[in-house]
Amino acid sequence: MITLIYLLTCSYVYLFPFSLYILFLCKRKKQLLKLIILVSIIFILNFHIKRPPLKENDFYICVIKEVEKKDNSTLLKCKINKKKVLVYTTDHFDFTPGDSYKVFGELKTIESNTFDNGFNYQLYLKSKNIYNTIYASNLVYESHDFDIGIIRHQVLIYIESLGLKTVGYIKTFVLASKDDLDPLVVNSINGLGISHMFAISGLHTRLIIVFLSKLLKKNKYQVPIILAVLFTYLLLTNFTASLLRSSLFYVLIIINKKYKKPFDNLDLLSIVFLMLILYNPF
Repeated sequence: MITLIYLLTCSYVYLFPFSLYILFLCKRKKQLLKLIILVSIIFILNFHIKRPPLKENDFYICVIKEVEKKDNSTLLKCKINKKKVLVYTTDHFDFTPGDSYKVFGELKTIESNTFDNGFNYQLYLKSKNIYNTIYASNLVYESHDFDIGIIRHQVLIYIESLGLKTVGYIKTFVLASKDDLDPLVVNSINGLGISHMFAISGLHTRLIIVFLSKLLKKNKYQVPIILAVLFTYLLLTNFTASLLRSSLFYVLIIINKKYKKPFDNLDLLSIVFLMLILYNPF
C-alpha cells in the first residue's frame, strides 16, 4: 500500500489499483487496513522531513562504528553528532568500533550522478542514511567506549587470524562481508549474474531455526534460545536486510500463534514489510 501511495503522488494513473486495494482491505482485512494507514502516514511524514545538515568545522569528533581496510586506505563508517558519515584515511591505525577520533578534513556532501542511467552512489548512501564524506588529512585519538559493533569486528579479526586461503569466502557466506574477496572474483560473479548465491539470505535464518528446533525439541526454552541466537547472528551480519526480514517474520509467527491473532502468513509478511519500510524507506 505504501508503494501505491508513493506512486499515486507521482501519477493519478495508479488511483484505480489503489482504490481496488483499499476496497479489498475494507472487506477482508480491517485490522490490517488500520495498521497500514497509520504506518503510511508516518512513512509519508518521515520521507518528506528535511534533516538538518552537518555544519562545517575545523575538526569533527568521530565515533567509529565500522572499519573497512583497503590496500592503500581505510574506510571508517562513523557517527558525528549522531549522523552517519564516511571517513576516508590513508592511515592504517588499529581502528576499532567505539574509538573516538578528532578528524581534520573537508566535509563534503555526496553529489548525484553526473551522467544518466549510471549507478546512483548518492541514492545508495542515502538508503544507508549517509549524506556526507570526509577525506581526513589527520586523525587524533581521543577515547574509547564500548560499541556493539566490536563483536562483529573481533569475529572478523579471528577469521583473518586463521590464515586460510578461503577467508574471503568464509566472511562472505557467514558474515556478509565481501571486503577480502578478490576484485576479479567479484567482477566474475557479477558478470555471470550469480551474486545472489554469494549473499546472506533468509535461507540462513531457516537453517538456524530448523537446526535449533530439532536440537531443542523437548526444551521449554526453545523459542527464547532461538531468538537469542538469531539476534546474535543479526549483530554479526550487521543487521543484513534479508536476515532482518526473515527473523522478524519468525518473531511475528510466534506472537501470532501465542496470542491467536487472525493473521495469516501473507498478513505477517505485509506487517514485516511495513516495519522495514518505516525504518528505512529505501
